[in-house]
This record gives sequence, C-alpha cells and structure tokens, in this order.
Amino acid sequence: MDIMDIYPVSRDNVLTTENRAKTFYFKRLLSLVNTVFLWENLPGGMTSSFIENTLLIDGRGAFTDIDNYTFLPVSTEDKPGKYYYNNQYLYTNPYLPANINSGTLYDEKNCIVVYNDSLSRWTPYVIRDFISEYAELLAAVDVSLRIAIRNTRLTYIGRVNNHAELESFRVLQKGVEEGKPASAVLSNTALSDGFTTLPTLTHGVDYLRQITENREYLMNCFLSAFGIRANTVLKRERQLTDELDMQKERPIFSIYGMYTERQNAVKRINDKYNLNISISLNPAISLSTDNNDNTIPDEMEKAGETNVQNI
Repeated sequence: MDIMDIYPVSRDNVLTTENRAKTFYFKRLLSLVNTVFLWENLPGGMTSSFIENTLLIDGRGAFTDIDNYTFLPVSTEDKPGKYYYNNQYLYTNPYLPANINSGTLYDEKNCIVVYNDSLSRWTPYVIRDFISEYAELLAAVDVSLRIAIRNTRLTYIGRVNNHAELESFRVLQKGVEEGKPASAVLSNTALSDGFTTLPTLTHGVDYLRQITENREYLMNCFLSAFGIRANTVLKRERQLTDELDMQKERPIFSIYGMYTERQNAVKRINDKYNLNISISLNPAISLSTDNNDNTIPDEMEKAGETNVQNI
C-alpha cells in the first residue's frame, strides 16, 4: 500500500458519515504517532516522518544508495525463504530518474530492509490495521457525538392524538422557539387527553457525557500502545495502585519491540553505507522512570508527562 494512497477528505462535513470520519481519524492518528521515533543525521532530503509513515502503514521499507540515498516503500517478490519471509523486494517510484524508477532490491546487497516490528517480516500490515480499527471506533463515536449535540436542542417530544392537536402543538413549539412570553392554542383541540410532552434533556446530557468519555478512553488506549502514557481519568479515584502501575508499564512494553527493530536497522545501515544515522525516542513521550531494568533503553527512562485531553 502506497502511503499516499489515502482518500482525500473534504473540509466540508468531515464527520457527516462514518467513512469520511474514519478517513479523517486515520490521518489524525497517524500524525500523532509518526513522531514517536526520531531519525537524525539522515542524508539530504530524506525525512524522519516519511520513514515512519512508511513503516507504520506498510510495515517495512528499504534504505538504499539509489539516487544518492533513498528510502523506498517495497513489496515482496518471488517465494519466501524457509522461514517464510523475503529478502527480495520490488520497488517503484515514478519521481526517480527513468532508468532507476523501478527494480528489485536485495536485503544486505543493494539495500537494508527496515521492519516496523518483529512481526512485520511475516505480517507487515498489523499497525496499519490497528490504526484503522481505532479510526473506525473514533469515527463511530464522533458521528454519535455530532448527532447527540444537535439533539440537545430537543428539550421535549410532543405526543398528540390527531392532526388538530398536532397543529396546535406546532403553534406552541414555534412560540417557544421564537422566545414569546406566552403562546395560546385552541382549547377544543386540547380537551380530553390532549397533547402532552415527554422530557428528553436529562437523558440527552447523560448520553452526551458517556459519548465524550468513551472518546477519551479510546484515544488513551490508542496512544498507550505507542508508548505515550495517556492516563484515563474516568473514575480514577476508584483505581487501585496496581492498576495505576500497570498503566505506567504498559507503554514501555508496547514500544520496545518497535524501538529495537529500528535500532538494529540503523546499525546495519551505518555499517553498510558508512553513515552516522541515529534513532531515538521523542523526548516529549512520557514513560515510567521507576523501572531500573537495564534492558530498557536510556531514552525510555526520560521523564515527561503527556495529557491526552490537550490533544
């Protein structure tokens, strides 16, 4: 999948339908996590964000010295080896010179293949699917939120028995909407059972709060999977100490495999091409500082605090 092959989103009515909202959220979530890892000392023109977008969406990419160093999205070619993954890949880039804008790359020969995590050799689209899952959930929440906010205007529902009562109800409704100090209806249409109103405002406010809390919870869960400590504030006073500790430790575990793959790739790239590229965690990411395990990279012990409510 080409990283630019995402349907454009119109500025109008972004959250009108779940499909539009999902596309919007896919881009939004990707923009939040494609700076978790920072690539430095890259060759001229190559950017950290392009590498990360490629790895997060395609699960892999190739660093090569083609056209004075290029990072390329790749696809598999031929049959895999005995351990069921490829060392041989195809690439296509129409913006490269005509004689080298497509071809075959061989890991360790004319490129270094970089993987997003330890599973990307076999199942490269795990993270893309993960982002899509949360984009779909957040899209559903936002469409519901949009409807709920509009429905807060509805303070009551009228119940009538016939068309005459319906007309009287509309007269009453119009007077209320226009802010009139009083409104009259025909008494002969309001006799017997007449029309009555069913209140809805209390239910609407509660429902609105539940939707916004669910939205916050989903965003927190997503960011936590990428090493961003996003503490859920819902009912926090009821959480046990062990639960809070687990929230701090989960990001370290989630991010470690991705970080290790990038470190190994950078070492191989530097060794092969005599470069000085480095990889580090974004210092803005908050991870636990209480873990003394020496297997955790130093960057993972840097302090900081990220409040998801500000995102």
